[in-house]
Amino acid sequence: MPSGRGVLDLSPRPLRLGQLHLLTFPQQRPVRLNGERLYLDLIYGFRMLESRSELERFQVTTTRYFYTLLDRNHRELLAYHFHPVGSGWCTYPHLHVGTASGIIDNKAHLVTGPVSLPAFIRMLIEDPAFPVVSLRPDWASVLAAKGDRHARD
Repeated sequence: MPSGRGVLDLSPRPLRLGQLHLLTFPQQRPVRLNGERLYLDLIYGFRMLESRSELERFQVTTTRYFYTLLDRNHRELLAYHFHPVGSGWCTYPHLHVGTASGIIDNKAHLVTGPVSLPAFIRMLIEDPAFPVVSLRPDWASVLAAKGDRHARD
């Protein structure tokens, strides 16, 4: 990756209060995960609002997310989605299981409840079913600092 570029692209720029923003990987291309040949695709929509709390100046509200785990041929294995407005009939957080499983139609919407990006990343690193290796030895504390509700003390 060229020096000075971020891992994620923010659009539109600059960040403005109340405006819908999206975080994606550069050129909206999946990135290869460390370990086996798995890829991650990501779209995360949010709005930044002024907080009513005296402790925090701003709050971030998730407006949508698409976290997709792909195999080496870029076939969908798992996809966690939340798109309450404008992307079909299903407005609750849900999971799609890729057709590679051969068990469930990938059009099925399996209810999950909200899934944070830190929790999704934690699952990929900790679950032995996903041979993903963290590039950082301090990954657990980094995720905890980013609001991973599943972090351990």
